[in-house]
Amino acid sequence: MGRLEAGPRREVNSMLFSTKQPAGEFPLDPEIKSLALRGYNGGILWEPLAGGKPRVVAEKSAGGLSRGSVERILAEIKVVEERQGERLLLRAEGPQGAWGVFSSQVRFTIYAPGE
Repeated sequence: MGRLEAGPRREVNSMLFSTKQPAGEFPLDPEIKSLALRGYNGGILWEPLAGGKPRVVAEKSAGGLSRGSVERILAEIKVVEERQGERLLLRAEGPQGAWGVFSSQVRFTIYAPGE
C-alpha cells in the first residue's frame, strides 16, 4: 500500500513514484465570455461555484520510476495564460514524457456558476 506525505501529494508504491502539484489558479473575470483549455492526458471538470470568485484551477501530475525523474518533468510543465479581449486561453506546455516517466498530465477544474 502507498504512503501519502504532507505538502505536494506524493505516493510511493514499491518501485513507482507519483506526485501532483498545483499548476496555477486563473480568475474568470466578468469580461471573459469565451474559455479555451488545452491540456493533455487529464480531464476538464466543472464544479458549481459554492462561494468565492469564478476561476480555473490547473493541476499537474506525473508518475515514474524515481522521484527525481518525476520532479524534473513537473518542473518543466507550465500552464500559459493568453487573454485576447473577451477570450481566455489556458494551454499546458512542456514534455509529455521523459526517461523514467510513464505518465504525465494536466487537469483543469472550472469553478463557475451553473447559470
